[in-house]
Amino acid sequence: MTVATNLENFNKYAKIAINYKIAIYWISPMGKATPSEPYFTPTQVAEMFKVAPVTVRSWALNGRINFFNTPGGHRRFTKSSIEDFARKTGVELPNTKGEMRVLIVDDDLEYATFLANILREYRVLVDVARSGFEAGESVQTFKPTVILLDLIMPGLNGFETCEKLKSSERTQHIKIIGITGFDHKDYVEHIVTLGADTCLIKPILSSTLLETLGITEETQKK
Repeated sequence: MTVATNLENFNKYAKIAINYKIAIYWISPMGKATPSEPYFTPTQVAEMFKVAPVTVRSWALNGRINFFNTPGGHRRFTKSSIEDFARKTGVELPNTKGEMRVLIVDDDLEYATFLANILREYRVLVDVARSGFEAGESVQTFKPTVILLDLIMPGLNGFETCEKLKSSERTQHIKIIGITGFDHKDYVEHIVTLGADTCLIKPILSSTLLETLGITEETQKK
């Protein structure tokens, strides 16, 4: 198949995609389909507009806000579709410049949810990843300012994830706080050596978490 034929086919399917509001994907070298701009989950969009996730789902199903489905069947919203919805409805998006965005990376979903619920009581945008690999994707789309990183996870563990993030010019600025259920001095020292600010031992008191993140009720509480 020639380059010209490939281009002709792409243009044909691009027109179909535009007509039916289907997301156009670029295929990365890893073979995974990804949209050509940052995208957000229904929960993240709900936090932006200060509504429940079910409200965002209703907007999507009623055609009020454009969305696409990932290859795995999950509904996602691009940055441009969110901004377009805000303009059409007259809803003011929060100014996220300087706003804390915390990515929690932990294979224990129950504990990650516990930490997320604490932070969501404050003006903090939160996303959760269950592995080092998921964290890599979230870093590109969610763009966290802080990562709470569990050290012991299957696959890409917290030490390896921290090392990768701190070795890249695009992600080395992100503040990393290790979290672990193993109170080993060597673990704490090693993650700090790799670039983390500190390491918290589970179970983590809410007051300790907030203090470590620099959150106070006077400045952050809703």
